[in-house]
Amino acid sequence: MPFHTLIPACLCSAQNFRYKSGTPRSIDLEIHANKDEKVILFEIDEKTNLISNFREYCGMCGKGQAICDLMIFYFSESDKTKTRKKHKIICLVESKGLDIDHALTQIENTFLNVKEKFSNKDCHYYPVKWSGYILTNRMGAMHTPDRERYERRFRKIFQHNCRISDNGDISDFLRSVK
Repeated sequence: MPFHTLIPACLCSAQNFRYKSGTPRSIDLEIHANKDEKVILFEIDEKTNLISNFREYCGMCGKGQAICDLMIFYFSESDKTKTRKKHKIICLVESKGLDIDHALTQIENTFLNVKEKFSNKDCHYYPVKWSGYILTNRMGAMHTPDRERYERRFRKIFQHNCRISDNGDISDFLRSVK
């Protein structure tokens, strides 16, 4: 996916890597990047980002085309030559209260519609490792009897590069993606 399409319309304006969707009872998402880490947050859901054109670009305009809140582009660089060879991480994030099933649908649908946009082996962001993160409130889905079923469904999409958590700091999760 060309970043020139995402940057003007979806780039989050918060420079301190703290995201709050603006919806009632939303949960803060934080990223504490080290000096050798690069993190770009894209607010792709047009319900919270009125100028987002992500849905149109990815052909997700039909009925039932659920989309997640954020797409995070992350990589760590030790020096210029190694950076191009290391994998980059794209993490699809949904902030949700109790409806984890719907959050999974949003992330899965976004992934299925966007993954081919990042498959060009000649681009500087290749290779890409995909991951998913559902941020839930502390009162809700963390303690549901369906949690194991949700996690199995999530792993079908991202293997072990996924997490359902009430921890708003996603930094360690991004660093753990393999």
